[in-house]
Amino acid sequence: MFRTELIPRPAKEKIRIGDKIYLIGSCFADHIGNLLKVHKFNTLLNPFGVIYNPYSILKAMVDSLTGQELDEKGLFENQGIYRHFDFHSDISAGSKEEFYSLFKSASTASGDFLKNTEWLIISMGTSIVYEHRTYQKIVSNCHKLPGRQFDQRMLTPEEMITSFDSFYKQIREVNEKISIILTVSPVRHIKSTIEKNSQSKAILRYVAGTLSDKFDKVQYFPSFEMMMDDLRDYRFYRADMIHPNEVAIDYIWKKFTDTYLDGEAKDFIHEWVHILKAMDHKPFYPGSVAHQRFIKETIKKLRTFEPRIDIGEELVTLENQLL
Repeated sequence: MFRTELIPRPAKEKIRIGDKIYLIGSCFADHIGNLLKVHKFNTLLNPFGVIYNPYSILKAMVDSLTGQELDEKGLFENQGIYRHFDFHSDISAGSKEEFYSLFKSASTASGDFLKNTEWLIISMGTSIVYEHRTYQKIVSNCHKLPGRQFDQRMLTPEEMITSFDSFYKQIREVNEKISIILTVSPVRHIKSTIEKNSQSKAILRYVAGTLSDKFDKVQYFPSFEMMMDDLRDYRFYRADMIHPNEVAIDYIWKKFTDTYLDGEAKDFIHEWVHILKAMDHKPFYPGSVAHQRFIKETIKKLRTFEPRIDIGEELVTLENQLL
C-alpha cells in the first residue's frame, strides 16, 4: 500500500448523455468542461471567462438569471481594449458598443441555460478577493492593473454561505430539476503566499461541506483532496508546480465519470473514444486504398451515434478526407 486512494461516494443522482451541464468557476472547471465537450455532452462553460472567487461566480449567475444590465462603473479602457471588473480578461472588445454586445450575448446564454440545465458544476478557486478602490466592489479579475488600485481581503464563510443561500433560492424558483456539484479547485493560488493559499482553500472546503450537508440537491466532488492527498506528488504537476498536469487531470476525470455518469453515459464514452482515436489518426498515405476504407468504416460507425448526439462536425471532417 503506497498511497491513500480516494474513492468518492456514489452520487445520489447521475448525469445522462442528454443532460445539460453548466460549468463555471476556476480554470479547473475548464478542464472538466472541455473533456465533457469532447465527449459530446451538452455544456455551457464559463460564459464570462474564468472566475476564481465564489462571490463573483454567484453574482455573475444571479445577474444573468435576473437580466441585470451591465454596471457601467466597472467598465474601463486600457490600451484601446475595453474590459470589465466583473469578468475575465477574455471578455474584452475594441469599443464600448462591441463590449455591450458581447456581454449581452454571454448574459442571455447564461440565464437561458441556467433555467433549463439539469446540472450546475461550480469550481471554487480562492477565498481571496480584491476590492477596487474606485469601483468600490469586489472584482472578478484585476486585469493586471497596478496593485495600488485594490484592497485585498479574505471572504468569510458566512459571506459565501449567505450568497449561496440567496442564489440557491433564486435558481430553484426557475429550475426545480437542477442538481449542483461543488468542487474546490486543486490549483494553488500562491502569489499571496502559500500560507494564505492554505487558509483560503480551508475556508472553501468548509463552505462546500456545509452547503452539501445543508441542501439535498447539492453535492461535493473531492477534486482538491484527490490532488492533495491521493496523488500527492509533484510529478502530477506542470512545470510551474501549481497546475495539475494531463496525467492528474485524466485521473480526476476518470474519478468524476465513475462517480457521476450513469451506465449508458459511461458506455457511450467508451464507444466514443474509439471515434476520437480514429479521427486523430494521421496516415502516411491519405489516398491509399487502406486509409480510404478506414475512413468509410469510421463514418459508418459514427452514424450509429446519430440518434443520440449531433455528429455534424465530425461527419464533415471525415467526409472531407474522402477522395
